[in-house]
Amino acid sequence: MAMNTDAACEPAWFRRLVATLLWATLFVATGAKADIDGITIHGFADVYYTSTTQRDSPSGNTGFRLGNLDLYLSPNLTGRVRALMEDVVEFDDWSPAGTANGQTAIDIERLQVGYLLRDDMVIWFGRFHTPYGYWNTAYHHGAQLQPTVMRPQFVAFEDHGGILPAHMNGLWLNGHYNQGPGRLTYDVYLGNGQRILDNQLDMQNLGASNSHTATGTRLGYEFRGGQLDSLWVGVHALEEEVNVYVNGPLIAQTDVKIFGGFVHWTPGEWELVGEYYDFNNRPHLGGASHSSRAWYAQASYTFIGRVTPFARVEHDRLNQDDGYFHYLLGGQSYSRELIGLRYDLTPQTALKLDGDHTNARPDGGQTYNEVHFQVAFRF
Repeated sequence: MAMNTDAACEPAWFRRLVATLLWATLFVATGAKADIDGITIHGFADVYYTSTTQRDSPSGNTGFRLGNLDLYLSPNLTGRVRALMEDVVEFDDWSPAGTANGQTAIDIERLQVGYLLRDDMVIWFGRFHTPYGYWNTAYHHGAQLQPTVMRPQFVAFEDHGGILPAHMNGLWLNGHYNQGPGRLTYDVYLGNGQRILDNQLDMQNLGASNSHTATGTRLGYEFRGGQLDSLWVGVHALEEEVNVYVNGPLIAQTDVKIFGGFVHWTPGEWELVGEYYDFNNRPHLGGASHSSRAWYAQASYTFIGRVTPFARVEHDRLNQDDGYFHYLLGGQSYSRELIGLRYDLTPQTALKLDGDHTNARPDGGQTYNEVHFQVAFRF
């Protein structure tokens, strides 16, 4: 990521303070054995090779690459209080052409404290992954978790060209309850409204400078048993006002409204997943609304518990008259077809190979091909 939005917005003293507090929390939690069930440190890491024909690629050139080093802790502070802390060491690899320098960056991806209201309901406070669709809360930052090397482009993280707020600072109520042959699932959240800062979405970790609030929900139904066992379908919605800043000044304000749906199903050895997003955005100070849409569909099948071929189609049409997409580095229309193969060398280690063809011409881009090979593991 050539432009680390978090690092750009947070002064050095604040990052040092947060790091000190995290280590102090770990030290105190480790010593307070009478009050804590125990702390388990988990982690993910990956290395990979990319070959691309894209000219001036914002994600870097052809060659060997370092992925992420992801460490997270999930202590149970008491019977009802739990926490999750996730720190990721990554490298600048998404930026305007010619500005990427590959410098190491440390991002606090999740820092959340939760209270178990009852067995099927938790309220979280802090920074969390925004609960929309399926991918964003299912696979997180660990590359070994997701079947493919790369996320679908439009649901990529904010500093990798994504067009959705993958992270939120605020409150999140998550739960489910049994209904019929399955269960209803729900997520309701609010947090600091996003802003676009120098062509990337910024989560405003230091508070909403403009006092704008983002609100959203995800409602679903998960079948259990019968022919539709494991099928999870639902809808999601998000609304916020997004201000755009370029080189300092405020240059645009957009009321963003997103509505869509998702499906995830694992019948036998198959895994089927898809998401749809409809945008109805308008200038905050008045003007015509702009409609855009984005979707992807992916299918995979696992042989002998280890070999998983997969295919995915991605498509978005983003209105360039919309101030939200016009100023985002990844806010251009494209379509992509991807095929690949995953081999689980061990339960902790995956080898992944995929190739894709991308057509970004609708908004003046180019067509190009990419191949990725990745070794991803967890510990």
